Amino acid sequence: MNRADRIIAAVKLQIGNRSKPFTSEEAYEIVMSLQQPAVFWSMASDWPALQWTVENLSWILDEKPIRFRLGSKKTETAFPLFENHCSFLEASMMQFLSWSQGLSDAVLGPFSSYPYSEFWAYADYKYIAMLFEDKKEHFKDVVWSDFGFPGRDGKDSTLWIGTEGANTPCHLDCYGCNLVLQVQGRPCQ
Repeated sequence: MNRADRIIAAVKLQIGNRSKPFTSEEAYEIVMSLQQPAVFWSMASDWPALQWTVENLSWILDEKPIRFRLGSKKTETAFPLFENHCSFLEASMMQFLSWSQGLSDAVLGPFSSYPYSEFWAYADYKYIAMLFEDKKEHFKDVVWSDFGFPGRDGKDSTLWIGTEGANTPCHLDCYGCNLVLQVQGRPCQ
């Protein structure tokens, strides 16, 4: 069993244990030494950002306009639908929530032209510092110091929101490391 497999096995043993399985120093060492993706169970179980469901964000962000990318659920190609082949619109989180829940056209705003049964939507790479520019108290809802990055919080992060069918193709970012906190939904298989 290699080091990454041992780490993942150790993390999985902690499922159900609400305490953090690693200190921030241990988590940092693991993150910086991994050569493949890994899942850390329970490391963020006490983060306030776990309350950032679409419903909660609709209330927090109120009518703030957010740019969404839309794509057809019925594509004729096996390849990902990149940005240059998508439609874009600006809408509030409440309009997005109403659309994704199938509510009446009166509250959908710009989404009313896109039937939910035919389209997915994705608000990708939204800088939390810009989204919450007038609600800075939410920066501390993200606690990257738990992973050994002291002084980093939501201000240094991005937020990704999408419906079923929205995705980011597998890729490699050439800067540092990526840490992802999934708040709602499930990862693609």
